[in-house]
Amino acid sequence: MAAKKKKNKKSSKKTKSKSSNVPAKETTQDNASEETVQDSKSKDSTPDTSEDKAETNADEEPGNEAYQQRDLPGYVGVTFRGVCMGGADVIPGVSGGTMALILGIYRELIASIRSFDLDAARLIMKGDLKGFSKHVNLPFLIFLGVGIMGAIVTLAKIIPQLLAKHPAPVHGLFFGLILASIVIVWNQVEQHDATTVALLVVGAIASYFLVGMIPVQTPSNHAFIFLTGSIAIIAMILPGISGSFILLLMGKYAFILESLRHVVHTRQLDDKFVIVVIFAAGCGVGLLMFSRVLNWLLARYQAVTLALLSGLMIGSLRRIWPFQEYVKAKIGKKIVVKSYTNFWPSTWSGEYILAVVLVFVGVLLVYSMHVFANRSKAGQKA
Repeated sequence: MAAKKKKNKKSSKKTKSKSSNVPAKETTQDNASEETVQDSKSKDSTPDTSEDKAETNADEEPGNEAYQQRDLPGYVGVTFRGVCMGGADVIPGVSGGTMALILGIYRELIASIRSFDLDAARLIMKGDLKGFSKHVNLPFLIFLGVGIMGAIVTLAKIIPQLLAKHPAPVHGLFFGLILASIVIVWNQVEQHDATTVALLVVGAIASYFLVGMIPVQTPSNHAFIFLTGSIAIIAMILPGISGSFILLLMGKYAFILESLRHVVHTRQLDDKFVIVVIFAAGCGVGLLMFSRVLNWLLARYQAVTLALLSGLMIGSLRRIWPFQEYVKAKIGKKIVVKSYTNFWPSTWSGEYILAVVLVFVGVLLVYSMHVFANRSKAGQKA
């Protein structure tokens, strides 16, 4: 009897344990189902829409780290920098991109141009002009553009005349500007190793032979004018390669300047106006496309990119050497420079001496502008 009672007790314990295990499984299943429902609700409550992504991307500006906060005097300084860039772009052999590097606004300029993307278009479609202005750094671009265009329109007639009458002093000034800027840009390269030195040499050789090319005759149809604008604007934002010189090589320097002067003075909507519009459209397309590539390179490979740009500037010194002998030829009704030879003067005239003095003036100007740019940046951070 005692043995039977013990067996009954064991069996009752087993049944109790089994019965107790059953609801445990059911509760875990219920908890799992409740968690699944909660997860689905949480997912439903936070939908991942493209508009939210666009707003997030708009808040996280692609070039915000390169943008600078400025007051009104700061923007007046941006206009002055634009005048320097526009004046440089008019001179064959000098790049506006070089001036932007010298004046400390190159990264901000490239990042601002690159920001004209789909997010900017969405902000315009929404009517969010304030967000659009912040996204593309619009005040900076407006003040800079006013300076550039003002200089180009004003100096488009003055600079060619100065180059024709006094080429040595004009080239001497810009030779000094670029010479000093090479040192400043090269010092911004963090690693002076075999790779950066090799790219410096490659850039110098490529630019040296490019600026030695002879201008050619080209067509003046609208498609070629558009292509000319696209290529010239890329050269204009690349330090060391002159957009004006590219126009010379493509046989369109005088043609574009004459069209621009005609539109400014006559204000007529004629064939010259169409040429300027098509050229400007080509510039816009080329600028938007290439700025994205250049911004990507500067963001990820800054050292090697700056090394290559430094090399391009070194090679460009060949084109703006102050002492040159020109071989000119008449093409149609125009007299153009067919080739040139650099030399060192055996006798020193007053103009040659002035050219040497202006080389040192250009070096001092670059150093002063570089110090001013660094102090203004330090003041804005403080």
